[in-house]
Amino acid sequence: MVSQQEDLSWTDFRTNVVNQIHISHGDNRVVREADKLSVCYATGSGTYTSLKYTQPGCYAPVNPQFVMSYEGNTHKINDLLVNVKVDTLAGGCFGNVTKDLYVKDLKLVRPDITSETSAGALVGFGINIPDRYGDPVKPLNISVENVFVQYPKITATGEKDAASDTEVDAGALVGAFSGTELTISKTMAADTYRTKVAADDAEAEKDLDTAVEATYRIRSQYGVAGGLAGSVSGKLTVSGCVASVYVDGYDFAGGLVGKVVDNKGDQPARIENSYVGGHTSAGKFLVHPTPAEENFDTTQGRYNVISRDTIAGGLAAILPSGSQVERTYVSASVYMHSDVYGTVLLLRPILK
Repeated sequence: MVSQQEDLSWTDFRTNVVNQIHISHGDNRVVREADKLSVCYATGSGTYTSLKYTQPGCYAPVNPQFVMSYEGNTHKINDLLVNVKVDTLAGGCFGNVTKDLYVKDLKLVRPDITSETSAGALVGFGINIPDRYGDPVKPLNISVENVFVQYPKITATGEKDAASDTEVDAGALVGAFSGTELTISKTMAADTYRTKVAADDAEAEKDLDTAVEATYRIRSQYGVAGGLAGSVSGKLTVSGCVASVYVDGYDFAGGLVGKVVDNKGDQPARIENSYVGGHTSAGKFLVHPTPAEENFDTTQGRYNVISRDTIAGGLAAILPSGSQVERTYVSASVYMHSDVYGTVLLLRPILK
């Protein structure tokens, strides 16, 4: 088990590293500014090991090599910055997850994740692949409980290669999952949240400026996007969750999850006691601008869930046959445009 004992900040960590370099090397230090510090990490193993470096100022996503249980103890990880380019490494606190992962009681605040494959604040891509060529594929289970993602900025920039099993999807929590079962419970992703509401409380968290808040979103430039998870291939269970973020996908897009595929034919999704919240401007949903119009990406209260080329849904774009949705509510606005369906707008709440 990994147990987090205090709040962590990627920004503070970078600054402390640069200060230590200064103490050790004085004015001869190579790195003078924290946002120019790169992280060296190894890929492969044995004779196939190679060293790579992150983009300046960025964190290197962790690829767990064993089954992991991560206990956050309600602590925060602040300002995680990831920008993965020209690599098979997915973007997130954890990049490519191939072993069972259990995460509980954690807060991710202002994660800024960009990847040319899949991207999510917690997990970039969960995929069950064999340890070695020729070995049998083992089950992969990821379970997330009581995790809060606040002000996520998640972007998947890559194009899908038809010959590859690498996805290019984005989610506030998980970018893409292709495994046995993904379970998400008591988890929230939101662009605004206050731990205290008293106006005279000095410790009360303030909302971001509206112009800044409008820039936070879950975006896949060529793939699937979802409020909590982008794409899921396997069994999905969501219970007691909330998503209130801007979701923008070129392919499928959903307020809670973009697309769910039953990869065995007997695993319908189950979603219960959950909610997808909307963004408004002066208490109203905006009809303009549309995604094709100027300033759409920076307008507060714009369409909350959009697909630029296929299907969008307030809850999900695609769910397997037989899926169960109970006690779940959607109040987000939805926009989709495709050559098949034309342009479709949905501005009224949905209750299931």
